[in-house]
Amino acid sequence: MSLVTSIYNGFLTGTNSQIMKKISGLFLDLAVLMGTFQIMMSGTDYCKYFYNQYILKNMFGIHPSPRKSLEQIKSEELEALKKEDIKKENYIVHNQEDGKEMRVEFVKVQKYSPWHDIDPDTDSASYYNAVIEITVGSKRKFEVATKEDFNSIKPDMQDGKIRMLEYKGDGDESNKFSFNGMPFAYGMIPRTFEDPTHKQKCKVSVIGEEEVKEMELGGDEDPLDIFVLSERKIPMGTVRCKIIGVIHFVDGVEIDYKIVAVDASYQDIDKINEIKDLKQTFAFSCAEAKLMNWLKYYKTVDNNGK
Repeated sequence: MSLVTSIYNGFLTGTNSQIMKKISGLFLDLAVLMGTFQIMMSGTDYCKYFYNQYILKNMFGIHPSPRKSLEQIKSEELEALKKEDIKKENYIVHNQEDGKEMRVEFVKVQKYSPWHDIDPDTDSASYYNAVIEITVGSKRKFEVATKEDFNSIKPDMQDGKIRMLEYKGDGDESNKFSFNGMPFAYGMIPRTFEDPTHKQKCKVSVIGEEEVKEMELGGDEDPLDIFVLSERKIPMGTVRCKIIGVIHFVDGVEIDYKIVAVDASYQDIDKINEIKDLKQTFAFSCAEAKLMNWLKYYKTVDNNGK
């Protein structure tokens, strides 16, 4: 029989005055007990164990939940982090630095490489995962740090300054576009590499010009570059997209292919399978010509915007 049951039975058998005395004594006993409990709870693990197992269990009939080990707690916290992380499409950490020391790192419970650890394949043969390094409208050029551990995204430096994308679109008077930074989301395809030792003969010409010359070229020692066309502003990080073509681009004396893709969230994605299909859309009808104009002229503008 518990202490509470004993007190209740005593109430039923006593007179009114006896009951009042018992109530007064009970409150005094409870006050002493509560003070003792507080001391025990603030004390050692042994005191807490005594409070849980003897006082709560034997006196009040309350069965405390089993005590969790430190390993169990850590395991549960880790699982909670994993579940929370799965919900995040783009989980990146900015180190708050500016200039040369700026880094954008990719984290999923622990730091990982956006180049090596992200799988480009998805559950569909038509779609791939890309990593956005430069958001649409950005005037600062970023790239994956291929020579660093975990390959965070870093500023592309030129003459000690971050390379700026200042081209405004007036390179060709007959086909003028207005640019205000990067025209489309730009990044790379994980687990790809343009090998400089793999040489191939290429027919090269300046965009829009007829003169062609043959050159033997290798890759630029970077992952494959990709433009992702979208109606939304895709943040820096991972994006699911549909590849629709490639621009055979040569930068200086290196092969630097530009993959062209469309954001998987685009409402008419099923109607776009090749670059030529872009002209039939309202959102991207001029995208091909705009890309060609950008690729031909954007490097003619230096950090001073001239």
